[in-house]
Amino acid sequence: MLTVILVRPGATSFDDDGRIKGTLELPLSDCGVVQAEKTAVELAEMPIECLYVAPCMSAQQTANVLNERCGWKIKTIDCFKNLDQ
Repeated sequence: MLTVILVRPGATSFDDDGRIKGTLELPLSDCGVVQAEKTAVELAEMPIECLYVAPCMSAQQTANVLNERCGWKIKTIDCFKNLDQ
């Protein structure tokens, strides 16, 4: 059986300020890095084979944290990109 786990990228400075970023490329804030690291700890025992990731910077950085902690493969999916608002 296939199990899908959705993980929101860690926060950016826009998220911390309650702003919408749309397609802007923003790195994770310090809070976002902590969120990604906590997510890695919480999911470490899950039998995950691959991370399917949006091309935006925050999603890529979140995936890289998960990969570093858990060793999961990363596959970027261009159609997962944010809408231009």
